[in-house]
Amino acid sequence: MDHLIALDACASPKLERAKLEYEWEQFISGNNTSPSIRPLIYDSWKRCLEQNVNPFQSKTFIRLSKEQIEEYLSTNLLYRILKPILVNLKDRATDSGYLITFCNFSGDIVYLDGDLPLMLKAEDMNFVVGASWAEHNAGTNAMGTALVTGFPIQVFAGEHFCQEVQKWTCSAAPIHDPATQNILGAINLTGLWRVNHPQSLSVVISAAQAAEKYLYTQLRQERFRLLEHYSQIISSGIRSPLVVLDRGCNVIKASSILYEQGWIDSNRFLVGAPSIIFPLTSKMHWESNHRTGIWRFELTPYIYGGNPIGAIVWVIPPILTASSHLTKHVLHSEINKTQLSDVSSSNTTITSKEKKRMAVQQFIES
Repeated sequence: MDHLIALDACASPKLERAKLEYEWEQFISGNNTSPSIRPLIYDSWKRCLEQNVNPFQSKTFIRLSKEQIEEYLSTNLLYRILKPILVNLKDRATDSGYLITFCNFSGDIVYLDGDLPLMLKAEDMNFVVGASWAEHNAGTNAMGTALVTGFPIQVFAGEHFCQEVQKWTCSAAPIHDPATQNILGAINLTGLWRVNHPQSLSVVISAAQAAEKYLYTQLRQERFRLLEHYSQIISSGIRSPLVVLDRGCNVIKASSILYEQGWIDSNRFLVGAPSIIFPLTSKMHWESNHRTGIWRFELTPYIYGGNPIGAIVWVIPPILTASSHLTKHVLHSEINKTQLSDVSSSNTTITSKEKKRMAVQQFIES
């Protein structure tokens, strides 16, 4: 982790700051295109130049309105998980000279807390709730750069691309969704350059890992619910091949024929599936060529508690496509009747279930 830390415990912050400012001046002026800085920072500086970030801008801009922030804080599932973690960080960071922040996946600050005098000073560069600290807007900084690279990072003084931010030091760690591997946001500690400490990076890494652990526990619960519904469908007598996907489109259960015919790869993804936009909220249809003929697929999202947590994919092998019109009609009828939805809204009677089972079984056996 040494390459992620700006300074080691023995380094002189004052001397390192002067050295970095010199390297930055040479780089910005074009006198030295290969400065003596960490590779992660150098790569970030190059991205900033390519994206026309102004190194002399005094502040970034406000991207989110008060109403948008309130909506995020009241509806976002990740924030509900993070809130106690952030409060705990604030308690630990009291009088430490650090501000605690969390930004969403776009780099917008949605949570900021800490000592009031420090918060007022940070306002000078628009380090406030609603401001965009994405790297392409605010230059090299821990939050924005962590979102780009997907790795934790500490940024000290002159390592910041924008001169106004070089009075500060910051450490950030991204939070990944265990299902999709997408970055959901980043936890950050920011303070004036004099308070820089290597341990600040470890603190945000631990906080991000705690959030990811909770997210993984939640994912396991979602998968159990999906498997429960899969069992209910199978127990009703349906013999059409099925695939169960979690919200990251990972296969968690599938009919044996789909493994035998090579439709599930070694990474547990469904072969031939089109690019899917997360979250899974809409039905999808597609066909795929296979050595045995054309296979048809229909993805139906599963909504639980108002949130999409996965999907069932209904599969029609070539043997069932001889009568294309009948297959399509019966399959669509079956999917509509057994569409996975919130458990609390499922009031299907035994009679209708039996009718459904008999209709599908009659079609499959004919």
